[in-house]
Amino acid sequence: MQKKTAKEIQEIHQRALKAAERYKRSEMDVLSSIQEVDGSAAFLRLGHTSLFNYMLHALGFSESIAANFITVSRKAKEIPMLQAAIQEGLLSVSKARKITAVLTLENQQEWVEKAKTLPQRQLEQEVAREIPREDVPERIKFITESRMEMRLGISKEMEEKLRHVQDLESQRTGHAVCIEETLAALLEVYLEVKDPVRRANRILKKESIQVSEHVARHAEEEKAKGTRLGPIPTATKHLVAKRDHGRCTHINPKGHRCENRRWTDIHHVLPRSQGGTNSLENLKTLCRGHHKMEHDMAPLLIP
Repeated sequence: MQKKTAKEIQEIHQRALKAAERYKRSEMDVLSSIQEVDGSAAFLRLGHTSLFNYMLHALGFSESIAANFITVSRKAKEIPMLQAAIQEGLLSVSKARKITAVLTLENQQEWVEKAKTLPQRQLEQEVAREIPREDVPERIKFITESRMEMRLGISKEMEEKLRHVQDLESQRTGHAVCIEETLAALLEVYLEVKDPVRRANRILKKESIQVSEHVARHAEEEKAKGTRLGPIPTATKHLVAKRDHGRCTHINPKGHRCENRRWTDIHHVLPRSQGGTNSLENLKTLCRGHHKMEHDMAPLLIP
């Protein structure tokens, strides 16, 4: 390693200080922008179901960084001293995240000051003393191209149930199964019973003629009366689930389909108020975020 003169050391130090200042300013800019996007719900208009989804796919942040920024940005809007400390460059987003669980309007002066002055490890100890945590942060990450590592905390009661299922599955298969095999068996049983797509496929296969006749008859009745007859028939719901695979059908401007399978609704393409029916072609699966976006944008599409 080449020995540096005192002057060169100072120059390196000044460059590092300037880089640190730029980093702090960029954090403030990102935080301010996220608050603006969140407050205006701009992420919905841009085809994203949530602020978190927007930060991952539009801004390219990792899950952990996105979660930190969202938590801190929303808490900072509630707590003036936290917002000011970050804006003045006195507190980083990562340190601010450590105190969001304990921070209130009443104790903001105490905790913001601790966050500004205490080393991160000592700050974590102070927070843990205030709110003892029993939960293990949940995490799933890649360890090889095709293998994942899962980490989570479970209760003693859940561990006993898991061991019970492990014993039952070992008895059924005739060999000692591991925890991974036990979880696989549990998931298979749950999905077979609860997954709406599997349930739809099972029922439609069993009652294909009756279902087809029912949907056709219902469509003819709607057409004859020109009005919606009532709730969407169960058979039609099954057909929608099978066709859409239980997944939101929204396509964003880049041509990518939404990946959400949770909190989904069946949406009427032509609204019922405008004569829309329960026919299969007038129905599609949307997650709650995109369902809301469709309804919010509907008035803008009326000539």
